[in-house]
Amino acid sequence: MKNILFCCLLILAKPAISQNPYYDAITLSKFIVNGSFSVDTADQKIYCGILNNYLLVPFKKFNASTIAGEYTDKSSVNYNPFLEKYFPVNGMGASLFSFNKSLSATVASVGGLNVTNFADGLAKFLVKRFKEELSISFFEKFSNQIADTNYQDMQLLFTQTHKVLQVAGKDIFNFSSYINTLREAFIKDLGNLYVSFKKVKALPKYEAYFNSHPAINSIAKNAFYFIDQFTNAVHPGDVIANFNADEMIHFSPANASMEFNSRSAIKTLQLFSKSLKSVNANNYWVPADSVGMLLSNNITRDIYFGLIYQQAQNNIQFKTKTDSISLQQILQKSITSNEVLDQLKLKIETIASHTQEVNETLLLIKEQKKAEIDFNDYYKLFNAALDILDEGFTFIKLPSINLDESVKTGIEKNSTQLINISRDAAGLFVDIRTKNYASAILNTISLIDAIFDTTYQPKLRSAILKYGNFAANIAAASNSDEVERAIESVALPAGNSRVKRESNFNISLNAYIGGIGGWEYLPALKQKQTSSAVGFAAPVGIAFSIGGLHKKDSTKNMGSKSLTLFVSMIDVGSLASFRLQNDSSKVASEIQLKNIIAPGLFLYYGLGKCPISIGAGVQIGPQLREVTAQNINIEKNYYLRYGLSICVDIPLLNFYTKSN
Repeated sequence: MKNILFCCLLILAKPAISQNPYYDAITLSKFIVNGSFSVDTADQKIYCGILNNYLLVPFKKFNASTIAGEYTDKSSVNYNPFLEKYFPVNGMGASLFSFNKSLSATVASVGGLNVTNFADGLAKFLVKRFKEELSISFFEKFSNQIADTNYQDMQLLFTQTHKVLQVAGKDIFNFSSYINTLREAFIKDLGNLYVSFKKVKALPKYEAYFNSHPAINSIAKNAFYFIDQFTNAVHPGDVIANFNADEMIHFSPANASMEFNSRSAIKTLQLFSKSLKSVNANNYWVPADSVGMLLSNNITRDIYFGLIYQQAQNNIQFKTKTDSISLQQILQKSITSNEVLDQLKLKIETIASHTQEVNETLLLIKEQKKAEIDFNDYYKLFNAALDILDEGFTFIKLPSINLDESVKTGIEKNSTQLINISRDAAGLFVDIRTKNYASAILNTISLIDAIFDTTYQPKLRSAILKYGNFAANIAAASNSDEVERAIESVALPAGNSRVKRESNFNISLNAYIGGIGGWEYLPALKQKQTSSAVGFAAPVGIAFSIGGLHKKDSTKNMGSKSLTLFVSMIDVGSLASFRLQNDSSKVASEIQLKNIIAPGLFLYYGLGKCPISIGAGVQIGPQLREVTAQNINIEKNYYLRYGLSICVDIPLLNFYTKSN
């Protein structure tokens, strides 16, 4: 990049090689300020190159002072009475604050060069490298976290991804060559999320947690039991009928009444569900309207309750505040109490409405061809089946049972948790089958929150959400542009610019791209010469860096910080800011070299394991202030900009590196 810049600067110096006095005179005249040569350091090569070429014996090594001495020394064969008066006493250029006048003279030729394509190309390159640095950082952090033993959950949830990243190893910086393999791994892992999450729950590290939280452990087991049964094509009616409440429900071992009544509620549900089973092969349960007709007729209703009474015997008991009551006794009360009768009828009709939905959804699925099945219909089926189960727990609300309020509240809490976790598990399963991976990640997080509550590692939860969404976006991407956007949407700084961090000393052609805030001094203004300023900067220049500072991990040789003295030459921040938002439109107007020249001096502190640097410094602000698709904003007055910046460190070319 440095060579390209100097090639641009030397275009006008080329005629001097053949000693063309016409062009050389025009060029040298541009360096005359207030009656004498005044040359900025950046232009010394052009200025000295021309004059040295006219010496009788040109110097092999020269500078402004030695050349001025030859032309002003009357004893020298190179003494020139025409040029003598134009050389300043010290042979050098003007001071910093006459730079603007000197520059304005110089840029008439050199500064007037059209560098629009060069500047725009440089800005595009820096923006692309800026994104690549952040992307590489993201992949490195992903690789490190998934390999961390503290993140064992991620290794189970993203088993195939973990294997790919292990193979990539230190070559992860070349992530573009692995992205297709990673995408395939993401799809496999996301397709196994339901099974993988159950493995996470079974990890030994959570054994102590579940031992101290038996209720949530039992609730989670029951939730996965129901969904496993449904997904294995067991009819919801059979799932409810085959459920062993005494063995499965251990929601509150410390509260015998809560546990006993929870089991009795499910047994009551099983009894009524079995009583409504249909003889029609197309329907598991009798249609809801048929149930309604049965209950609306006093005779059929009495017979129905009489038969239920016979089946109940004394097998189903509820513990009340003071004693106990059997289902038979509750049924018997309905004979003399219209309130109890209405409550029982409403409960049965509600259950029948849910069984009707299951009947209809199953019939809809059966009528579809296998290739045409919409798994969202399965989600509807699972939810309808869970609605039946949810209604079963509400038997404890019958006034006849007269439960202690704390027991009733406890059962309601546990049953709500069971149904909610079951719905999340069902949602996860269906999302996987419908390849709705983004929703699958959210359901996974919902399961984590519901089962582990606040005891789950916040950083681990955050990592699963972050990398899971990234995997979902990559898996759903249909082309390379969508993959690129998916990477950009999650890439965060975590490091690829490590040469200067890990070296004792480094010299490089460097760019820093990022935000800058501080002040600007405009001497051309009569009032308010200093004002605050915030903007986007992309200076390019020479960086002198000392690395190996504050190293945290001597075994891996990682995590070092760096301190850099940076001398800027040009700044294409306005173009870079434009290209971050618009990478296709043409630049509105011609940009000249003088518009992007921005000499300055900065001190940057490079953070460890990341390409981010924090810096402070001062520079002559570039004339190019703002770029849009319609216009460019040029500040012709000289101004000084100083302040703090947070930038991504982008080495362009290493000139020298001294290793540790």
